[in-house]
This record gives sequence, C-alpha cells and structure tokens, in this order.
Amino acid sequence: MKKNDQTIIRLQLSYFLLIGLILFMAIFGFYNTRIINENLKTITTTIQSKINIVSVLKESARERTLRLNQMVLLDDPFDIDSQWMKFNHHGAIFAQKRLELLSLNLSLQEKLLLDNQAVLTKKIIPVQLDIANLAIDSNKTVASLKLINVAAPLQEKIFSTLDELFDLYQLELTLNKQNANNAYNHIKSTSLFVGIIAVMLGILSAIWVTKRIRNYQKDVTSLNNNLENLVKERTEKLTQTEQSQRNLIENSLEGIITIDQDNRILSYNSAAESIFQFSSEDAIESDVNNLIKFTASKENIIFSKLVGTELEGTGITKTGYEIPLYVGVSEFSYNGRLLYSLFVRDITEQKQIEKLKNEFISTVSHELRTPITSIRGSLGLILGGVLGELPDKVINLLNLANNNANRLLFLINDLLDVQKIESGKIDFQFKSIDLVSLLKDAVGDNRGYADEYNVKLKIDTGLNSAVTSGDETKLQQVMANLLSNAIKYSPSGETVTVVLTSQNDKYCICVNDNGAGMADEFQSKIFEKFTQEDSSTTRSKGGTGLGLSIAKLIIEHHDSDLNFTSKLNEGTSFFFCLKKVSEQKYMK
Repeated sequence: MKKNDQTIIRLQLSYFLLIGLILFMAIFGFYNTRIINENLKTITTTIQSKINIVSVLKESARERTLRLNQMVLLDDPFDIDSQWMKFNHHGAIFAQKRLELLSLNLSLQEKLLLDNQAVLTKKIIPVQLDIANLAIDSNKTVASLKLINVAAPLQEKIFSTLDELFDLYQLELTLNKQNANNAYNHIKSTSLFVGIIAVMLGILSAIWVTKRIRNYQKDVTSLNNNLENLVKERTEKLTQTEQSQRNLIENSLEGIITIDQDNRILSYNSAAESIFQFSSEDAIESDVNNLIKFTASKENIIFSKLVGTELEGTGITKTGYEIPLYVGVSEFSYNGRLLYSLFVRDITEQKQIEKLKNEFISTVSHELRTPITSIRGSLGLILGGVLGELPDKVINLLNLANNNANRLLFLINDLLDVQKIESGKIDFQFKSIDLVSLLKDAVGDNRGYADEYNVKLKIDTGLNSAVTSGDETKLQQVMANLLSNAIKYSPSGETVTVVLTSQNDKYCICVNDNGAGMADEFQSKIFEKFTQEDSSTTRSKGGTGLGLSIAKLIIEHHDSDLNFTSKLNEGTSFFFCLKKVSEQKYMK
C-alpha cells in the first residue's frame, strides 16, 4: 500500500470519528428534548383534564342554582317538575365529575379546597331540597326568602372555591410550560458546548488513530509472517495425525465401515475386505444394506436409530455366503455432515463354540436325567419301606442322597429349559388366560413352601378379572420362581405381596418382598446364568441360579420384559406387564 493511500485512510477514519461524535451529541440533545416534551405533554394533559373537570363542576353548579331559581319563580306544576328533574341531573353530573377529580393525583392544596367544597355542599343540599319542596307546595314567599338569605351565600362560597381551584390549575400550567422552556434552553446550550468539545476530541482522536494505524501495520506484517509459519506447522501435524488415524483404521482387526445418512459406504478398511470379500473399490458408494442384514428387520436398517448399540446381524459375502456378525454403530460429524461408523466383527467361531456348548449341555443333561431318575426312584422305594425297617443312620444317609438327587435333577431340568428356549426348540402354547385366576393358583401352589419359612402370601388387586394372551404353564413357572425367591429371602413372619394392576393397554404383575435386598454391584448380573449373590446364600437357600434367567426368557417370549427394583435392607420387587385382550374372546 502506498504512503498516500495510508494517509487518505487515516483522514477518512478521523472524519468518520468526528461525524460519529457530532451525531452522538445530536442524538443526545434530541433524546433529552423529546423527554422534556413528553413530560410537559403528560403534565399539561393532566392539568388540562383537571381544568376541564373544574369547568364542568362550575357549569353544573350554575345550572343547578338556575333550576332552583326557576322552580321558585314558576307557577305551573309541570314546569316546576321539569326544572326539578334538570336540577337533579346537574347534581348527578357535579357528583360524577367531582369523583373523577378525586381519582387524579392531587396536591395538598387541591385536597383542602375540595374538602372545603364538600363541607359547603353538605350544608347547601338540605337547604336546596327544602326550597324545592316549598316551591312544589306553592309556598313561594318562604322559598324566595330562604333562597336569597341562606342558599345564595352558600352557593357563592362554592363558586369561590371552584374559582380558586381553576386559578390554581391555570397557574400550574403556566409554570410547567416556563420550566420546560428553561430546561429546553439549558439542553441546547449544553449540547452546543459538548458539541464543540466533541469536535476537538474528534480532531485529537484522528491524530491518535493515525499514529496507532502506523503501529498496527507493523504488527500486522509481523503477525502475518508468524501466522504463515504456524499454519505450515499445524498443517504438517494434521497430515501426520490423519495418516496415523488412517493406519490405525486400516490395521484394525475389526471391519470399520463409514457411511452417510443415505447408507452409502464412504470408507472401507482392509479388515472389512477380508470379512465381506469385496474390495474397497467395489464397496465404496454402494448401499451398506447389501452387505449387512439384521434378523430383527427384513427392511433396510436406519442406522441413526442404532447409535451407541451393538446388534447381531448377518453379513453377505461376495459369493453370497452368510456369516454371523456383531455390528456396533457410532455417530460423528465431519465438515458439517453427519456420518456413521460401523464396527463389524465376524462371530462365526463364537457361534460354532456356542452351538457345541448347547449340544454338549443337551447331550449330557439327557444322558444324566435317565440314571438320576432311576436313582431317585430306587431311593424313594427304599425310603418308602420296601426293604423293611432301616436304622436311623441309614435313613439319614438315604435322605441326604435323595435330596441331592432331586437338586441334581432340578439343575438338569433347568439347563434343558434354558437350552430349549435359547435355541427356539421349546413350544409356547398361547391362549386367553385370566391373570387373577393364575395368580390365585400360583399363590395356592406355593403356600406350603411359604409355611416352611413362616412367610405369608397375599394378592393385592382391585380387578375381578384380567384377560391376557400367554402360555399358562410357562407363566406359572415364572410365578413359581419369583414367589420361591421372594419366600426364601424374606425374614420369618414377613409377607410377600403379589400386586396386579391395570395400566393403559396392559396388566402389570409385581412380586414384592421385605427381605435384605440386593447390593448395587450384584444387580447388573442378576439375570445371568448360575448367578446368586454369594456362596453362603447358595448353600443355605438352595437353587440352581438359573431360575431368573429362565423367567426372563419366558417373559421376553411374551413380548415383555422382566425388571426389578431393590434396595439393601428394604426389599426387592420383580415386575412385568402383559397386553390386554378382550374378555368376550376369553369367554368364548
């Protein structure tokens, strides 16, 4: 930039600063003048209103006096009656206007004058009424004397009071206008004085700004040089970071796929190439739904609804072969666009191991159940006396063997139930059932078990019937598990309550106990297999640790979920809800 150009810019800046200061002072003076005018207008309006009201008061008082005089002078009764009505009409106007005046903001002097007028009015009203009655009765002489000697002096005093009030308002109006003019002149002189100062400050500011601009130009030149070096350094670091991230993604053991909101693939690492057998060139810009399917939906997945979750799905390879996958979804923003990262892991080996485990459990359970059943039968016969009377020590040993055989059989049956439900090999017989009857049966079936622990069972419901659709046998199994757990962990003498309520389109069942509750760290794994809070509980209370897992799986097959709340030393509540069905359908 040339030196002359710089000088012109400095002068322009100084000029604009000077104009700005002058405008500021003009606005300041205009603003104050406007405030004065508005205040004057408000005050003038108020005083003018008072003047108008007092004028009406004076006029009403004169009209009232005139009508009273006419009544005394006239002889025709109809004319007298007409004057009487006008007399009262002007009296009403006088009273109304006086109330309007009292409602305004009044000074002490105004209030004193109005109080004096009120006293005089109270004195004159009985006199005027007496004169009017005398005039109506045609007693003109007495009415005239009373009008001249009594009413006229009081009326003159009222007029005098109103005149004083009128003169007071005229004086206030004149004084306020004079004060406003004085303030206006003061502001004009002040604005002129400050304007001169503003011009001087503008010139000084222009000189100061010119010097500052010269210094700023030097600083800007230095900053530009430093900024270029900083941008170059940051660019190199950003390039290194992007390369590191790219290497990390490419060398990840998990398949990482980046997609946009239309499910189009934007990036595709080497692990994903190994899983799907599609090259990166073939996958880019294609629809990710061609590679990944979810068993929960036959339609294309909307990944924005799955952010933060990990789902099980099926991958479709280039040859059409299906492989089981775990897919995690995360969300991020890049250059103002909302994108999604899919973290894909092949779980073929995991599925094979799980299948082998289930087959092993099923085989072992079936192979064990037959000999265990035979052992239980034999022990039952011996304990039943088929071999005759036995020594007490032998009976104790046989009882111990029989109890452990029963526990082993319960464990095998639970293992088979879990394996069948998870593999989908167990059939659910859905039909319309009444939950009220089901709960009564469940409580009745478990009452003997509760008596062993000295625990009471109670049903709390206001419903006569609650019809739902479900597998009655499996739901009885769920209730038996929840009730037995509540009974086992309830102190002696306590009550386990089964609550049945209606909530919108569902019936909800809750089993409440007043036991010791569960620790917070244990609650997250309560539904895991073979889970009990501690080994001492396992030994003292019994159980396989599979009951709640089975109950949760059964409830999930009823399109619901088994949940719970628990606090230490306060008890535990397990609850689930089932959809309502028509009672007419149940009756059929």
